[in-house]
Amino acid sequence: MKLKLTATLLALAGLSLLTGCENVTENVRERFEPVPPKIRQFNADTRQVSQAVVVAFKRLEFSLTGPAGASEIEAASPIHTNETLRESRQLVARVRLHDAGVGRTDVELLLSEQVTESSATGGSGERALREHGFYTTFFDTVQQVLQEHPEDSAASPQKNEPK
Repeated sequence: MKLKLTATLLALAGLSLLTGCENVTENVRERFEPVPPKIRQFNADTRQVSQAVVVAFKRLEFSLTGPAGASEIEAASPIHTNETLRESRQLVARVRLHDAGVGRTDVELLLSEQVTESSATGGSGERALREHGFYTTFFDTVQQVLQEHPEDSAASPQKNEPK
């Protein structure tokens, strides 16, 4: 009786360990795989969307960190400092525009967070963000800017899955 109980408990413990392995493997894979950009399509040409992206960044208090090229734009949020934790954080947004046919443009957005710690053990690092509320806020702001100038575009977005 005691042997059966021990064997049963060992079998249950082994099964519970094995069921957790799938989640661990998935978490490790997700951590090291590149983060795909979020994509949304707008019914406007690349030039119009490029201008709307620049205006959207300004409205969201992001600063352009380089020349606003025709197809690639990068911007950064203000630096947020936490004296208690002795660290600074900043969001960096990278946008790529792709012509998606007559009067349509795909906008790819990849957001990353830069963290700088000022403690002796700290350092700095950057990590791409899979999910963040800024993705929705940014695309909605671009849409709003395009709608403010209806003579320039049809201005209706279409969500796409990452390529």
